[in-house]
Parts: sequence; structure tokens; C-alpha cells
Amino acid sequence: MNMNIQDLCLIEASGTFLCEHLDDDIIQSETDILTHIEMNKCQFVENECNEAVFNMITDLAESLERFLNEAIRNNIDVVNQSDKQMQSLFKVTVQIIAGEHEKSTTTFVQASCLRLAVDYAIYLESHDPENLDWSEDKFVLEQNGEFAYQASAEKVKHNDIGTLERYFSIYRCDETELNNSGNYVSSQ
Repeated sequence: MNMNIQDLCLIEASGTFLCEHLDDDIIQSETDILTHIEMNKCQFVENECNEAVFNMITDLAESLERFLNEAIRNNIDVVNQSDKQMQSLFKVTVQIIAGEHEKSTTTFVQASCLRLAVDYAIYLESHDPENLDWSEDKFVLEQNGEFAYQASAEKVKHNDIGTLERYFSIYRCDETELNNSGNYVSSQ
């Protein structure tokens, strides 16, 4: 069933007042909606009558719909995809070597390509990113070789991104920071 923007906004708004969102089947009947509201009111509206909660939901839904329609009219990208244009999310594993000791960390980096994601994860992991030595083939060195970094990455599947964003920090590659890191520009 194709839903319109009004129904989508009603479903989204219901989550503010209900423990379980309305769905497209429930929306078809006001009686079903009121029954669903009665059974799923959040604690802060549990003493309100079902009709009052329904009015709160519809007021919020109308406000959301106005916002979305205005955004569409003004060609605003509501989810701010313009900042993420042509960028992918990468799971980067950084291996850190300090003398005889080794450890690995995992970082999630949003970048335009795998190489930038790997480089930025190393940048983030380092202690003194302004003085990194990027000239070696296999390792990025720090503090005259006391620390060595290497990394590998894999692209995250699109349908896994939402879950990862909910539970992990996602870093957005800042190429300006990379370019100011040690001899990064001259080693590229």
C-alpha cells in the first residue's frame, strides 16, 4: 500500500505520544486508532482521554507535514544528504604498533573513498596528528617511529548504516585536517 505524506507524518507523530506507533492498517479506522491509543499511551499522557491524545498526534503530524512540504518547496534536503553527497561509510581497522606491543581498534568513517577513510582513521587514532610521517609505504609513523599505524577498511552495507549510527560514533573525514597532518600532502 502506498502511503501519502499525511499518513507518514501521522505515523511518525504517534511515536511521540504512544509506546507503539500507529501503522497504515490502524489509520484506516478512527475507532481502531482510538483503541490503539488507549492500549499504547505513553506515561506522560496516560491520564488524557483518547480523543485528546489523538488531537495531539494530529496537531504534531500537521506541523511535520507543513515542515516537509516547505522543505520540498524550497528544495531543502531534509536529511541533509548534500553534506554526505557521494560519501560512503567504512569500517576501518587500525593496527597500532608500539615496540613489541600491538593493538587494533575499529572506527567508522564516512569518506568519499576507501583511501581517505583509512588515512582519516589513522589520523584520529594518533597521539600527535600534526607530526605524522606519511612517507612510508606500509606504515604511518609517529614520534620517530615509536608508534606505527596501518589500517584496512571495508565498505559498510547501506542497510546496516542506520543501526551503526545508533550504536557507534561515526566520524566524517575532514580532508583539511588530513592535509595539515605532518607530510600528508607531499607523500600523496
